[in-house]
Amino acid sequence: MNYMDEFVLKVPVWQLVLGVLSVLFFVYRLAFRPQHLKSPEFYSHKKAKIQKIKKKFFPPPYPNGWIKLTSTADVATGNVKSISALGREFVAFRGKDGKVGVLDAYCPHLGAHLGQGGKVTSEGTLECPFHKWTFRPDGKTDKIPYCRTEVPDRARTKAYHVREHLGMVYVWFDAEEREPEWELEYHKDVADTNKFYYVTMRQMEFDQHVLEM
Repeated sequence: MNYMDEFVLKVPVWQLVLGVLSVLFFVYRLAFRPQHLKSPEFYSHKKAKIQKIKKKFFPPPYPNGWIKLTSTADVATGNVKSISALGREFVAFRGKDGKVGVLDAYCPHLGAHLGQGGKVTSEGTLECPFHKWTFRPDGKTDKIPYCRTEVPDRARTKAYHVREHLGMVYVWFDAEEREPEWELEYHKDVADTNKFYYVTMRQMEFDQHVLEM
């Protein structure tokens, strides 16, 4: 009788059976385990874990600060301006109070592009072309036609901080979504129409990174 025969004889049968069943169950789980589908949030670049890795190893692709997004002339009353910049899609429009609003281009309801068929209403809000949701310049949903109760506060889209100076519209961009850290300044005497006057403006388009400008 060798060592293995002696070992088998000393081990109770029920333990051997339990061990074999455990091994078979483990093999079965590996071979036939269900495939759990991961939610879109699992792959989201906004996850805290992903953001932590990006902050440690990668600089932001665009600089934080006030970025000129469009011109005052492009956002005349009643116009909706679609803008692709900073790796994002924006829409700009002028509200009832005359101030420019810049929003995320996609409706938070079903993702319609607000600049493709969207329009500015008589109340100075931006209307979605799909289901007629209307958004104020601050991103809050003003009206939902089929909503019988007060519009919930969570019904909103992302709005950007906007400054309009000297015929140019700027937005605050921050890779970490922080509030503006400094105010946009300019030479106030340039706005004095007694000293300076508007002559002309030229526009050209270039396919280049904002850091190359």
